[in-house]
Amino acid sequence: MPSKETKKDIAYEIIEFLVKKLGHKRFDYNDLAYAWKRYKKPIKFTTLARYVRKFAEMGILRRIGRNEFEWVGD
Repeated sequence: MPSKETKKDIAYEIIEFLVKKLGHKRFDYNDLAYAWKRYKKPIKFTTLARYVRKFAEMGILRRIGRNEFEWVGD
């Protein structure tokens, strides 16, 4: 039986979708909401926003100002 996708995995997929498919290297919460609506995965927006802040603390994203983030990876 395959393992269930975690909320953290879904959040990372949505951010990758935003950066790679939609072309947003820098994004804010409005861009994130747009990608969240288009990706249609079972996650609440507040949970997604929490993981975005955690990814910024981990170094996957860079925080610019209060509500803006930048992709650090490839």
